[in-house]
Amino acid sequence: MAAALAVVVMSVGQAAPAAAVVTVPGDATGTAYARESVRVMTWNVCGEAGGAVAGQAGFCPFRNEPQKKIDGIVKVVKEQNLNAVMLQEVCSESHVDRLSATLNGLAANGNSWAQGWTFALAGVTRPDDSPEVELAGVELIDQEGSECRGSLNGTLGVAIGVKGRITWTSETDFDTPLGLSMGRGTVLCAEVDGWEQHLCTTHVANFGEDVKAGRLAAATADQYYKEQIDTVAAVAGSFPSVVLGGDFNTSVQDRLQKLYSMMPECDQRSYLPGDAANEITKVTRAVEVNDGNPAGEPVDYAITSQGEFLTSKIDYLFSTDGFTGCDSWTSLGDWTDYSAAVQPDCRLKPGDKSWVPKCTPGAEAYSDHTPVYGRTQGGPKLSWGLDSAGGLMGGSGGYTGSLTGGGSWSAEHGGSLALNGSDGAVTADGPVIDTRRSFTVSAWAKVDVDAGTSVVLAQDGQIISGMMLWFNKPDST
Repeated sequence: MAAALAVVVMSVGQAAPAAAVVTVPGDATGTAYARESVRVMTWNVCGEAGGAVAGQAGFCPFRNEPQKKIDGIVKVVKEQNLNAVMLQEVCSESHVDRLSATLNGLAANGNSWAQGWTFALAGVTRPDDSPEVELAGVELIDQEGSECRGSLNGTLGVAIGVKGRITWTSETDFDTPLGLSMGRGTVLCAEVDGWEQHLCTTHVANFGEDVKAGRLAAATADQYYKEQIDTVAAVAGSFPSVVLGGDFNTSVQDRLQKLYSMMPECDQRSYLPGDAANEITKVTRAVEVNDGNPAGEPVDYAITSQGEFLTSKIDYLFSTDGFTGCDSWTSLGDWTDYSAAVQPDCRLKPGDKSWVPKCTPGAEAYSDHTPVYGRTQGGPKLSWGLDSAGGLMGGSGGYTGSLTGGGSWSAEHGGSLALNGSDGAVTADGPVIDTRRSFTVSAWAKVDVDAGTSVVLAQDGQIISGMMLWFNKPDST
């Protein structure tokens, strides 16, 4: 029997080269199975930002009320049915541990979406950037390091949470100096039991304040930024399948071209009618300081009017798998009116140490950033792109294959592997499908017109095949 046979288990969006029979000896003890979409959010919740009043740069709503941050995160997780979160500017104890405890409590009350979450955190180094302001009930301390300030506890950093079990993490620190207002960050990555995708998050510094202060030349700041992106790209590029998100501190997407060339970014297009692309993720007040004080008097940082907001997109989600949906929940940013006419007590009173500012954020003003969430495309746990350029060893997930019997490369179909139809096969070096779980296999095959019944894809068991896909000659199916 002569047959030219070509097979490949396809990834979503992959071109369809032909390939070869893939047989696997032994029991189905592998862990490969059809994976579901990663439903993920990235959010800089500014849980440890500076600024005592809304008129100060870096002000963040509810900075000293970590449960409010947790409430916002839980709101998005529940309403968007997320199975992964990436967080920036969080404290290990005040935010991450509290979030874990909150989800555990909700799970105990029968909320399945809150069950089974685990978290990882990587610390960052904060510069000495807090203003020294002595206020009753407001503790702002100049402090360089990774310990959270004031009433907040734990290590300051970035975090990853998953609805699953984190089995491995890595931290890759940036080799850049501390800025005047931005810390030295890291790239945190995590592996999840049963997921092919790795998750990575980061918080990149832009050194803009250093340039304004004359501390750095613009070209030097740009080089520092590029070095950080190069690090992120190198780390993300080390994984066959990865979801990357974080605060990249730039609205100039050309500065992220290295990442865009590697994988799709979720909000580059609309997914539903009326859905906008490239939505904002950062809300900043155009008028931060009341400059109407008499000459020589200290600034009280009262906002004289609501004024305008400066908005930008600086938070991004990337994935090698692509996306089927994406959105920025813009209403969860801080759009509160802190003007003196509405909140006259939202200001400092220099010289009055008994005065405690009273700035009341809106009910859903969780951060000066907005959460960005997306859904990655599902796809195969194991894919093979068997072509003469890539060779036989094209399996994902760390699997390889070897050619046995008769086979040769063909130019047909843009490059394929033609087998002799008798003993030609590609054999993987271990079982790849756990047949105890639901799974799907697919293949592209061209069978000679005179070929009989032919196996295309199989995984052998001790007695019979655990899985087999074949061409059935009697009814040509």
